[in-house]
Amino acid sequence: MQDFYRRSAVDALLVVHRGEVVFERYFGDMTASTLHALFSCTKGFVGLLVEWLIQEGEIDRGAAAGTYVPELQGTALGEATVQQLQDMQAHFDFSAFPPRVPGQVQVGYLAALGFIDGGPDYAGPKGVYETLATNTATVPHGGAFRYDNGSTDMLGWILRRVTGKSLDQLIGDRLWSKLGAEHDASFFVDLGGTEWAAGGLSATARDLARFGEMLRCNGMFNGTRIVPDSVIAEIGKAGDRDVFEGDPMSYPGGSYHNQWWFFHDEFDSFAARGQFGQRLWIAPTAETVIVQFSTDPDPTGSEEPLRLAAWQTIARALAS
Repeated sequence: MQDFYRRSAVDALLVVHRGEVVFERYFGDMTASTLHALFSCTKGFVGLLVEWLIQEGEIDRGAAAGTYVPELQGTALGEATVQQLQDMQAHFDFSAFPPRVPGQVQVGYLAALGFIDGGPDYAGPKGVYETLATNTATVPHGGAFRYDNGSTDMLGWILRRVTGKSLDQLIGDRLWSKLGAEHDASFFVDLGGTEWAAGGLSATARDLARFGEMLRCNGMFNGTRIVPDSVIAEIGKAGDRDVFEGDPMSYPGGSYHNQWWFFHDEFDSFAARGQFGQRLWIAPTAETVIVQFSTDPDPTGSEEPLRLAAWQTIARALAS
């Protein structure tokens, strides 16, 4: 484990088994009350909310995104269906800067959102909505898996349009307040005050573990129904393993569905994954949830096999 902590640049590791915290460790200046950026683990929250509204009849999974955001009708993103966005099967580029390169931080994208300084000569879009409006077509939607933050940002825009609420309101009202979270979470916002749906949440390890335990228990937490079991069941169907193979962001034998990663292992495990090693790993058949926060300096994901092997080893030990 010492080697694992070092190689994975772990900031926090928390393990829940059968609803009880059985291991909790923090490194550096991290504590149980410290908020940590979740980055793309945020996508799991967005995917769940979209599926929830689909089942409430507020969103049609087969409808084009432009149905809900008329400004993007006729564009590649506007023509993608909600489900294609959910499963990362929408194909597009942003015209203002180079396409996403797996393993690299999207400097142009982050400058457009205002999270980093684009420099005195920056003349590109400002904010998430202006960025999405620059999308251009590449190949037809559907088929191959293609991971891109823009798909989730588009889903966030749809959620705001359909509900009239910001993402922090939706997460707070539907999830955080009902889970009995110990601490407020926070959201990165762009220059226009819009939440970064693709990666803007920050939370404590314990509160993220609450969310994971609720998912493991099919929408229940502390004896209370938080999310309809049908929503969890739809997420748990996992994705098409055939279309997942070959993408640089994929891994052998896995799949992707509704903004969640699936491993198809002995534990039926699935996860929310964020840049620099943020992970929420849920293993239903092992009755285990693991939260890992990291500051991994290697954005290529080279240590991902080690992370998964460590979690699976922990789950086997708990199940024995």
